[in-house]
Amino acid sequence: MIGFEDTGREKASQLPFKVAIERLKIKPEDVMMVSDSVSRDLIGARKLGMTTVLAKYGQVWKETEKGKADFEIDDISKILKIV
Repeated sequence: MIGFEDTGREKASQLPFKVAIERLKIKPEDVMMVSDSVSRDLIGARKLGMTTVLAKYGQVWKETEKGKADFEIDDISKILKIV
């Protein structure tokens, strides 16, 4: 787990994701980031080349940033079709 304390940056930045993939010794294209927030979580992951999934079922407020995530799901069971 990589927290703010590890990088001094929020997840909208690429740095927390970069640190995670370096520590795990994996490629960004082998990672899928699932989140209910495009602006808070998915932007940094997508910029690094990770697959991004907007979990619309978990949103407290609705984000309408179409095209900002590779996939959108309204139920966690739909993740299996993407994987």
